[in-house]
Amino acid sequence: MVWAAINANFRSPLVIINGNLNAQRYIEDVLRPHLIPLLQQHGGVARFVFQQDNATPHSARATQQFLQQNAVSVMPWPAMSPDMNCIEHLWDVLDRRVDQHRPRPQTRAALTAVLLHHWNNIQQQQIRGLVTSMPRRLRACIAANGGHTRY
Repeated sequence: MVWAAINANFRSPLVIINGNLNAQRYIEDVLRPHLIPLLQQHGGVARFVFQQDNATPHSARATQQFLQQNAVSVMPWPAMSPDMNCIEHLWDVLDRRVDQHRPRPQTRAALTAVLLHHWNNIQQQQIRGLVTSMPRRLRACIAANGGHTRY
């Protein structure tokens, strides 16, 4: 499992998560050491709205309390909503690059190295394009009544 955060102007490092992720691990292994410093480095948590889905570690009470205590604004994410998070497209890009990588990684360490290499080589311009496409994505989703879009 991996985690990352993106913005039109910056991205987080790719965080490799070994084992199962629960709310406490999400807070201690991801949010506290990666998200909070990233937001502080780029102008402070008040400048951003954090988008995440309703995965159990994300929606857990402990996670919500941690984010609130650290003044992180979180975009409400309705249950059963279309997944409009543009980072999903980056996961697809990363997956395709890793799949095409030769030689194919044969160990966890090799896979980690390949993931990090390809994450670090995604151009920020590509991320910016995805982020700035959000208004179009949302209009398309509304026009499709929440159904399938070309995105």
